[in-house]
Amino acid sequence: MALPPLRVFLSSSVYGLQPFRAMVEETLLSLQQLPVGMEHFYAQPGGAIAFSTESVAECDIYVGIIAWRYGTIKPGETRSITHLEYDEAVALGKPRYLYLANESTRQDLALFPTETRDPEHETKLLDWRTFLQQNEVVSYFDSAAELGRQVSIGISRELQKRFAVNQPSSAVVPPLVLPPQTPDFVGRETELKRLYDRLSQGHSVSLSAVVVGMGGIGKSTLAAEVLHRFAEAPQTFPGGIAFVGCDQKTGMEGLATIYEQILTLWQRPLSADEATRASTPEQSAELRETLLRSHLARVGKSLLLLDNVEHELPLDRLVTTLMGVGMTVVVTSRYVPTSPRLQVERLDVLAPEAARALFRDRYTERGGHWLAERDAVATLEVVAHLGHLPLAIELAAARGALRPLSPNDLAQELREPGVLAKLQDASDPTASVRYALEQSLATLSEGERQQFAALNLLRGADAPRIVAQAVLAAVGGPGSDGSVVLDRLAAFSLVEVFAVDREASGPYPQRMRFHPLLRELAQERWQAVPEATKSISLEALLTALADVVGGYGQDIIREVREESLIADAIRQAAQQR
Repeated sequence: MALPPLRVFLSSSVYGLQPFRAMVEETLLSLQQLPVGMEHFYAQPGGAIAFSTESVAECDIYVGIIAWRYGTIKPGETRSITHLEYDEAVALGKPRYLYLANESTRQDLALFPTETRDPEHETKLLDWRTFLQQNEVVSYFDSAAELGRQVSIGISRELQKRFAVNQPSSAVVPPLVLPPQTPDFVGRETELKRLYDRLSQGHSVSLSAVVVGMGGIGKSTLAAEVLHRFAEAPQTFPGGIAFVGCDQKTGMEGLATIYEQILTLWQRPLSADEATRASTPEQSAELRETLLRSHLARVGKSLLLLDNVEHELPLDRLVTTLMGVGMTVVVTSRYVPTSPRLQVERLDVLAPEAARALFRDRYTERGGHWLAERDAVATLEVVAHLGHLPLAIELAAARGALRPLSPNDLAQELREPGVLAKLQDASDPTASVRYALEQSLATLSEGERQQFAALNLLRGADAPRIVAQAVLAAVGGPGSDGSVVLDRLAAFSLVEVFAVDREASGPYPQRMRFHPLLRELAQERWQAVPEATKSISLEALLTALADVVGGYGQDIIREVREESLIADAIRQAAQQR
């Protein structure tokens, strides 16, 4: 049965955002939902604040757009009208979708002219943006079209949730669980279109590097982007769209774990009785395969990303099982896949102009000031020395912006004979990433370098932010603030902090993940850390995980997400004893 249209409250500073608001309204109408604007609030009896907060209460969903203007603060208030509307949505428990102008647009006076900004309120604006990034699931935009696309994904997801509530309890609710999306997707439009077309036709695809073993080339970024594009057109995969992180999952045990995560995504977690039926990893995998075949056979065409598949995982068996129940699969791996059922898409490094654009975007996002007439040529030299490899470029751009170093400074550093010899080592396909990482770590204190290395203990695909913070604080010693250290590591692109849907994550929407190659390099550094520090770190990890599990209560579905993290922590503790 069709649901009645939802009233969607559109909150933003009107001044300077008219084209963006118009795009959102057009998007909402195309989804057959009702946008509620703020343009006439000032003419209402009782004042703008009272009328706008009342309108929030009358709507079903709150959509907030925050760029580079904080907005009007009425006499007697300390917050802008836009901020108060958000507060009202929080107080009323409204579903909230937040869209922030990307940091790279902060200096873009063509997109957000000076006259549309309010520098006298800049501190309030930046504090609010930071609060939203830490406490909400936010999406980013750098154009009206991108904002419309992001709103389409968010509202479509909300409609899917509400539709599921009205289904019979026996129905399988299609999941829409997307990996973190990289803001300012750069340089892979041709590959993105080719991948989108192949998957649309039902072909399962593996993304791997042209050079075997090369990491940091952007496979996961491309795969995440294509899943987000399909989320805009959910009718392509009506059975659901989801992803599973396969980091460090190997052999039959890893296969069984992946199967269990897939079952949980499609609302079929194992019961306690089922979990005890198998006594060996092989039996565990077989049991879960049987459940998958019986449960997923009726869900319809679906799409699953298997991200960062390890070489030792029985991939052909996994893909055969999933394709047998109607799933289209996209796999990312540093190695050529072993399954003949997968079409292979070999990714090369970025083209020079795309590599320069990536450096520019990441440099400006971290506060660097980049001018084309001054920095374009030097940036081309920097990215060429780094082999046009995306991860190495992101690390170098972040370091350059934060130290700070200009693109010319970086170019001079990279052309030094000793540095060039390292970067041109043909025997090491990870040479540029390794060099960029070492330079970033050299900027940190010795204590921070140990803290970075300690994060290798978090062996799942990702982990709750509070767990990472606990480990960092333990390594740092008394008075160490794990949250501050984690944000500093993220600023240098050494780790990624991201948010997931609160409904899917429960009390822990903020999560952290490593790029697999950076995790490997952290593991190398961890070997030199004193044993006493290792013991303290592992104890902090186990304590934090126990707290997280306690926070989930009896919510088995959410707890399964941490299964690999918990199992590896217990295994490490046993090995240490």
